Amino acid sequence: MGLLVALGLVACATNAEQHRPDEALVHDLHVEGNHALSQGEIEGKILTATPSLLPWEPRPWFDPSTWQADLRRIERFYQAEGYYQAEVLHDEVVPLRRTPPTVDLKVLLKEGHPTHVTEIELHGFESLPPEVQRSLFAKLPVKVGEVLREEVWEGVRPQVREALHELGYAEAHVAAEAFVETTNQTARLVLTAETGPRYRFGKIFVVTGAHPRVRPKVIIDQAQAALLPGHWFSESAMEEAQSRVFNIGVFGAVKVYASKPRRSTLTVPVVVDVREAPFHSVRVGPGFELDPVRQQVRAVAEYTDRDFFGGLRKLTLRANFGYAFLPTAYAVLVSNSTSEPSQKGVVGEVSAEFEQPHFLARDLKLQTSLSGSRGLDQAFSYWSGRGRVGLLWQPHPYFSLIPSYNYEIDQLTGVPGVTGAPQLVLGCPSVSCVEHLSYIEETVAWDRRDDRYEPRRGYYLALSLQEGGGPLGGDFRYVRVQPDARYYVSPTSKLTLAARVKAGTLLTPTGEQSPIIARFYSGGNNMRGFGNRRLSPLLAIPVLEPGSNAQNPIFHPVDGLLTPGGKLHAAGQTVAIGGNGMFEASFEARYALVGPLVVATFIDIGMVSQCRFGSRPVYANRSAAGTVTTDLRCEADPNYLGGNLQYAVGAGVRVKLVVPIRLDFAYRPNFGPPLPVAQLPGYDLVYPQQGTCFGLGDKGLTRAGSPEGPCAITLSVGEAF
Repeated sequence: MGLLVALGLVACATNAEQHRPDEALVHDLHVEGNHALSQGEIEGKILTATPSLLPWEPRPWFDPSTWQADLRRIERFYQAEGYYQAEVLHDEVVPLRRTPPTVDLKVLLKEGHPTHVTEIELHGFESLPPEVQRSLFAKLPVKVGEVLREEVWEGVRPQVREALHELGYAEAHVAAEAFVETTNQTARLVLTAETGPRYRFGKIFVVTGAHPRVRPKVIIDQAQAALLPGHWFSESAMEEAQSRVFNIGVFGAVKVYASKPRRSTLTVPVVVDVREAPFHSVRVGPGFELDPVRQQVRAVAEYTDRDFFGGLRKLTLRANFGYAFLPTAYAVLVSNSTSEPSQKGVVGEVSAEFEQPHFLARDLKLQTSLSGSRGLDQAFSYWSGRGRVGLLWQPHPYFSLIPSYNYEIDQLTGVPGVTGAPQLVLGCPSVSCVEHLSYIEETVAWDRRDDRYEPRRGYYLALSLQEGGGPLGGDFRYVRVQPDARYYVSPTSKLTLAARVKAGTLLTPTGEQSPIIARFYSGGNNMRGFGNRRLSPLLAIPVLEPGSNAQNPIFHPVDGLLTPGGKLHAAGQTVAIGGNGMFEASFEARYALVGPLVVATFIDIGMVSQCRFGSRPVYANRSAAGTVTTDLRCEADPNYLGGNLQYAVGAGVRVKLVVPIRLDFAYRPNFGPPLPVAQLPGYDLVYPQQGTCFGLGDKGLTRAGSPEGPCAITLSVGEAF
């Protein structure tokens, strides 16, 4: 079998490099005399290639016919950039003494002088209002005195035509000509328009498939929000209408286009062509979560009715059930024979969501939901019930505002060992308690991304506010603020640059604790240098021997269970308890390598503090290693953020299947302080330092981000942001 595989690989390699006996490999290309254009720009316009830095790319072979055509392409490229006198003075093919035959290519250029625009003549625009003329011509990318670039000038014609269509001139035609004088390197540009009459939007016609369930009036109502009757015709309004109709949520395809203009009424009829998708859908499948501090398997099921009792009401039922292991399945399996701290348990959630479109107004949707869940966290386990009533106001496809009222009941049970500090951990006075949260939430978003799930261009701005307690009741009074900004740009068809900045602050009255459910955590997808939720203030809790519990604790000893200073000296572990202040930033470069494979590099920055954003915690008896007591107060300090950030650099791969599967590796350099670890009153716990990269390297409790190790791997579905 091994011999067959080897022969197959040799055959593939041989087939990949088949060539004629008289061909030679290209070793290098050297261009001289170029000043206005770089060698890289020139190589991008010719077919003869130089060797790639990527080892899997095929080696380029030299073809004399192609090379002669490339010399003409170089001259034409210069002409397109405004250098009409450019010429190739000399070229040389230099054979090298190598096997197989190899050549170097040399080109000597004479660029000449650039051609400048001396005049731009405009014809056919006289009938336009003066302010429209000024607006059009101010945006022209070509100015008098600039070097004439053919690509830029050729783009003027469609740009002006689209601008005229946007102003209501639906039949406008534009012609662009350039008259170049090579004797003195000048160019006269002529732009001619036939604007025709100005049109308004006319009647809307709906085209559907056979036996439609959605009434045409519903479609027309949505389209008319953008195609206002009597308003000037514009193509951007038709794009908005198409987005509005598609957002009804029951169509698999929507196309909005203009019919033939009617000169008798100076109107443009609009056609909305829709195809309905299935109104009932069922999705089932498995899922998993793999993280340094949590492993989970689950089954997921979802049922959606998009016309529940008619009227396009939407009902969605979801359920997922699974089994979670903290920190890992291996730690759980060996926990019976050792004192390795671990947790395991059933987790899951069931929910029902109902949406009523056209609630009181065309752009309003009523959204309600009920859910119940069972979860397992490092510091606590919980049963939770949630109810929500909200409105979605979307007057524009890019803008949304969602005010809602939320009520939540949480039965929280701290893990064994948190009995000494339930207020710090859970926000309630006992190790097991029921918390009631009653709050109003407002979320506003402006979304200009080209794709919500795999964006390559655009930006996203959002702000989320929560106001809990007070006249709303509940056990906690707080205000939670969280802004979020993201930006995407693609310099090439394969490269995408993405950036994200996110912050949060949780404000509570002086002396009152915040609910752990509303606190901030980071790590995992949000900051890939840490495990899920592990970028957080931590609490050291004792490791209990198997068979013990909170009522009858048997602590795992360290050094014979010594008690220095009257404090219990025992083995401990750290659990994340969240904080009231948070900052995250990410910068990522994504490159489509080949087929569905994408590689990425990234820098993640983050911080979570026990105090609100813009304040610093002041601990009593803080040690150099970062260990603190539960006694702390907060002081305003705008400089606290900069000195406490954690950094991570990394790389990853994505495989684009139905949804992208993402694997990221991150390393945290030693910049920043250790994480704050609170000790329980009466304890002096020794917890694992974990200052190595998967067991490699030196440990160090004073390292940035300790006791977390400097390396982390994240496996997830979808992009990080």
